[in-house]
Amino acid sequence: MKYLVAAVLCVGFVLAVCDASCFLQSPPELKPGQKPKRGCDFEGKLHKFGSKWITEDCMHCSCRSDGSVACCTKLGLPMDFDRNRYEYIEDKKTCTWRVASKEDPTKDY
Repeated sequence: MKYLVAAVLCVGFVLAVCDASCFLQSPPELKPGQKPKRGCDFEGKLHKFGSKWITEDCMHCSCRSDGSVACCTKLGLPMDFDRNRYEYIEDKKTCTWRVASKEDPTKDY
């Protein structure tokens, strides 16, 4: 029981201090006589069950065995940083980010 409480507290802490965005895309409903696809259809591409990928806008996605797609940003951005003194800098090419001082961009948060 104490492990369950510890796990819930850890998840709650992560959710409280991180800024993330997630969504779940349900599999399409099958019409009568239609066979299910052999993967997940996402943005016009078929992904194998269990596969993972990163989208152009840096969403981390996975194809679930039921044909649904789960995607989340992996920011981990602290929600409590001083936005007047620091800025969020994102590199879409590498899907990385950092929080740097506005006065001295070489100094991270």
